[in-house]
Amino acid sequence: MSAQTLERPSVPRPGGGAGPRPWVSARAAMARWGLRGTALLYLGLMIVLPTVVVVARGFGSGLTAFRDALTTPGAREAIV
Repeated sequence: MSAQTLERPSVPRPGGGAGPRPWVSARAAMARWGLRGTALLYLGLMIVLPTVVVVARGFGSGLTAFRDALTTPGAREAIV
C-alpha cells in the first residue's frame, strides 16, 4: 500500500497578496486578551466571592463554634 502527498493549491490572498496589517493583528490580539481577561475576572468573582463569604461566616464566631457545629450528630452523619 502506498500513500501520496497532495500539493496544496495556491490561492491568491485578498488585497493583493500583502501580509496582514500590523495594527489589525495587534488590535485583534488586544480584543482576544481583553475578552479572556473579562471572562476570567467574571468566573473568579463568581467562585472566589461566595467562597470568601462562606468561610467568613463559618469562622465568624470562632473556631470553637465551627468545631461544635461539625461535631453535632447530623453534621457528622452528613460528612461520613
